[in-house]
Amino acid sequence: MSIIIHIVPGYEHLRPYAEKIASEGLPAEVEDVYRSRRNRIVKWQCDGIGLNIKAFRVPVFPNDYVYGHLRGSKAKRSLENATRLLELGFGTPEPIAYIERRRKGRLRESYYISRHISTDGDMRLWLDNPEAQAALPELAALMVRMHAAGVWHKDFSPGNIMFRKRDDGTHDFFLVDLNRMKFGVKNKKRQMRNFGTIYIESMEETAHLARLYADAAGIDREQTELAARKELGKYYRRKKRHRATKRFFGLGK
Repeated sequence: MSIIIHIVPGYEHLRPYAEKIASEGLPAEVEDVYRSRRNRIVKWQCDGIGLNIKAFRVPVFPNDYVYGHLRGSKAKRSLENATRLLELGFGTPEPIAYIERRRKGRLRESYYISRHISTDGDMRLWLDNPEAQAALPELAALMVRMHAAGVWHKDFSPGNIMFRKRDDGTHDFFLVDLNRMKFGVKNKKRQMRNFGTIYIESMEETAHLARLYADAAGIDREQTELAARKELGKYYRRKKRHRATKRFFGLGK
């Protein structure tokens, strides 16, 4: 078993905690924040610092080989992408470390550690959240800035956009779930794909955000709304095909 621990400058004093995770896994005293079949996110207090730790599911073949040899693990990419986002002036929890455990060159457990921040929640179901609804024009402006900077967040969904209200009534945003990102993306059609995941519950709310995006970018409202509706429509069709495939193979209910 080989172990890789990478800690960013300024947090070397947390290495003993990282080593504990690397050797024993997540401590029993952590507080669950999110849990699914794929990943687990916990909060842990160390030396007076609140940490968020994302434990990624152990990859199966061939991904265990791919992540071990051909590309970085999701934990490593999360740290690298968070660092790049901060350099470009976009909000995300401060990266602290990543940990990888490998066996015979194949990736097993991996963890991404970032600094815990307090927020007012995420942008999911913003129709039911007046504060998130009020932040929509600023979210649209954030998307414009990201696209202008060439930032492509493939998992740009409302659950991965945290927000916090400032004293002056404006809002800060913090992007999470960063392992699938690209930089230097200037293709407009590709950028518009973000509207296929930003609010899948409502075509009309996606269209509303697209109009706000057009206002922030100084571009045609009608054409932007049309493109956004098209991308969400594509998402709906993909989901329909996926459900049909699962039913065909007896994987659905």
